[in-house]
Amino acid sequence: MLLGFNGAGKSTLVNRLYGKDVTKTQANRFSDGKGRYTTTSKFLHQLPYGALLLDTPGTRGVGMNSSASEIAESFSDIAAFASHCRFHDCSHTREPGCAVKSALQSGELKQDRYEHYLLLKREAMSWEEVMWQRRKKDKTLGKVLYQYRRREGKHV
Repeated sequence: MLLGFNGAGKSTLVNRLYGKDVTKTQANRFSDGKGRYTTTSKFLHQLPYGALLLDTPGTRGVGMNSSASEIAESFSDIAAFASHCRFHDCSHTREPGCAVKSALQSGELKQDRYEHYLLLKREAMSWEEVMWQRRKKDKTLGKVLYQYRRREGKHV
């Protein structure tokens, strides 16, 4: 399966793997040299040597849809260190008595793993905030609609 951003060259890759043009492509934009959005639906190609390859429309973006607690569970080694932190709500960045920071300093935890953990945790927390704001907005709108229907004499 080919996944990627719009204009990344997924269909061009299908043509190259097939050995001839079997799917529509477009030239890159002259203005900035970037690819163009061409594929509008999924298509399963059988390549000459028997492999199946699914060409998909491009994605506009990829984002987080996990909570911070799910991220913590995914890093079981960091979670094990975190269970020994002085504070139960330790952010593992600057609190005294942080077992994660101690493991980092002692070399038990690698720096890049720690940084990836913090990056994903921040992204998850941002996603949680967006979802919380969306639920808050939906709840407010629901209340407004409910009050409107009551005033208009329409049963809810």
